[in-house]
Amino acid sequence: MGRGTIGKGEMTARAWPAHANTQRTTEATDALPLLGRILLVEDNEEHAAIIERAFAPDRTSGWPQLTVVSTVAAAAEAIAECAYDLVISDLRLPDGDGLDLLDDRLRINDRPRIPLLMMTSHGTEMIAVEAMKRGVLDYVVKSETTLIEMPRIASRAWRLWSNIVAKEKAEARLRESLVEKTTLLKEVHHRVKNNLQVVCSLLSMQIQCAKNAAETRPLSDAHSRVLAMSMIHEQVYRSET
Repeated sequence: MGRGTIGKGEMTARAWPAHANTQRTTEATDALPLLGRILLVEDNEEHAAIIERAFAPDRTSGWPQLTVVSTVAAAAEAIAECAYDLVISDLRLPDGDGLDLLDDRLRINDRPRIPLLMMTSHGTEMIAVEAMKRGVLDYVVKSETTLIEMPRIASRAWRLWSNIVAKEKAEARLRESLVEKTTLLKEVHHRVKNNLQVVCSLLSMQIQCAKNAAETRPLSDAHSRVLAMSMIHEQVYRSET
């Protein structure tokens, strides 16, 4: 099946028949329902066609849906219009670098950062390290095998992304819990402190009203104990915060 030239800003979303001639592995087929919308940024038409056939949608669910663009500008436009589960991009593109898709300036309406799987025909260790530092999920050197097995590779990257998101959400919940705990601890501290001060004040009034030493002594002892409790409570609170 032939493909026309994909121009800047032009996108295609193709649903290849389930009986298409592909070499998808069982592992990849089972994993595909995890992925819904995928954006492929590839200017090499032959490579794009191989990946499209590999991502032939499941006959029952119709997923995944693959959108194909050929430039960074077109990819940025697509990302602005739709939330993708995964972006698969070539490193070198006609109008820039696939890593540019990680630029914060491409985020629209506070959407989360992009899960990006990077491909290249001429990979080096230095490029791979730089890509991973920039936030790329995985880095794949193009070959006939990797292009055909792209569904499996994409599924692996998606699982990694899901784990990262789950970890970040758990950490966010922990931070929120810590804030709530700190707020509650402060509230309890102030209430206990105020109550002890009230008790001290009442005892001081009783001491002033006492008529003799026999009445004053137990009241003074109680006042000293409550005051000591208040000081210890304050020290414990400050040590924990």
